[in-house]
Amino acid sequence: MKKIFLSMAFVAIALSSQAQSLTGSLKELAQAGKAKLEFDYSKAKVHGLSEDEYCKMFEHDYFKDKPEVLSTFNSEFNLALDNTLVCSQTMESPFTIVVQVLEVKNNGTTSCVMHVMKKNADGTSSEVATVSDLKKHGGTYGSAMNLMKDGAKHLGKAAGQYMKKAINKAK
Repeated sequence: MKKIFLSMAFVAIALSSQAQSLTGSLKELAQAGKAKLEFDYSKAKVHGLSEDEYCKMFEHDYFKDKPEVLSTFNSEFNLALDNTLVCSQTMESPFTIVVQVLEVKNNGTTSCVMHVMKKNADGTSSEVATVSDLKKHGGTYGSAMNLMKDGAKHLGKAAGQYMKKAINKAK
C-alpha cells in the first residue's frame, strides 16, 4: 500500500512540475530593466477553436473581455518579477516580450511561449531569447472568461517567477 501511495505521489509531482526552458541570453534585457509586453494569439486554440470561431460560437463578448485577461497576466507577471524587470503593453523599450499564446483549454489552463525581441538599429527586430513550455492550470468553477482570467493569473505569476530567476542568473 505504501509503495502504491508513493508511486502515485511521484507521478502527481512529475505531472504537475513545469519544465520551462530558456534558449538564448537575457543579459541585455537584464541591463535594460524594462520591456514592452505584447500578446500574440495568432496560433492560439481557444477551447480547440480559433479566437474568431470561439467568439462566434460561444463567447460573443470574448474580444470585449479579452483586455481584462491580458491585464491580469500583466499584473501578475510584474508582481512576480518584483522590479527585476518592468513590463507594460504601452512601454517604450528596445526590448519586447511577445507572449505567444498556444492554447486556452475549457478550464482556463493556458500554455504559451515567450519570445524576447530586441529592436535593431535598422528598425528590424531579432529574437535574443525564448522561454518555452510555460503552462498553468486555470480554475475550477466560473464562467469561461473567469476561468481564462484564472489561467492568465497563474501563468503570469509562473512566467514572472521564471523570468526573475533567469534574469538574476544572467546578471
